[in-house]
Amino acid sequence: HLKKVTDEFPDDVEAWIELGAVLEASDTQSSLDAYKKASQLLTDTVGADIPPEILNNIGVLYFKLGDYEEALSYFDQSLDRARQESIQDETYYHTIMVTTTYNLARLHEGLCEFEKSENVYKGILKEHPLYIDCYLRLGCIARDKEQIYEASDWFKEALQRNQDHADAWALMGNLHLAKQEWGPGQKKFERILQNPNTKGDTYSLLSLGNVWLASIHQPNRDRSKDKRHLDRALGYYKDVLHKDSRNLYAANGIGAVLAHKGFFREARDVFAQVREATADLPDVWLNLAHIYVEQKQY
Repeated sequence: HLKKVTDEFPDDVEAWIELGAVLEASDTQSSLDAYKKASQLLTDTVGADIPPEILNNIGVLYFKLGDYEEALSYFDQSLDRARQESIQDETYYHTIMVTTTYNLARLHEGLCEFEKSENVYKGILKEHPLYIDCYLRLGCIARDKEQIYEASDWFKEALQRNQDHADAWALMGNLHLAKQEWGPGQKKFERILQNPNTKGDTYSLLSLGNVWLASIHQPNRDRSKDKRHLDRALGYYKDVLHKDSRNLYAANGIGAVLAHKGFFREARDVFAQVREATADLPDVWLNLAHIYVEQKQY
């Protein structure tokens, strides 16, 4: 609908801004193009300054596209404009400045300038202790440095301030899974699904499928339970696909379950379809190789 409006009224700034907002999640480049068009109309036709919110959004889109130099330029412009505008409404523009400052910290992370990003996140938290994403980013930086206990502490800090934060629970769960602590990891993802607001969370369902699938690789397991555990894994993967039919990780999981059950041809077909959809999932190549070995197709 908005595309029709911009086609019919190409000078409608509001329509271009709305189109940019609508496309942010689904089409980064088109969203960027729409915001850039709106910015051009504002400066050239209307003779107005570009609002700091738009400058920030353009910076985020450049960041997503991996153009960190342009992203940095737009974040700086956004902060400058917000400072100038804050005379009119200090509270509102301060909020925008905090958001843009957080995005700058994410940019420093992307550039591997971790000390800078940590300092920015900690600076935000001094003023805004409820800015949960800062705790999560600090935890992720610690995790990536293999400082697992420090990472866990940051995630726990987030949960102390918001005990229903699904991302914090998921990050805690992943820490457990990385250490092969299946039971505690499983409980974290189940906690997410127990919350009415996140009961259909596909990431948690997928992770639980992976937990049950991983259980049959444990050397000291009770092998008589393998079939039940595989069925549970299959149930979770199917649930994910029911909610998100394009989830390749769930499809790959179903292929793995089929292979473990001895349905090699069916598993091979599933893996081949996943591979056709993306070449960026290394697991599927390994799984296909295992299938060919099983079928003696060396």
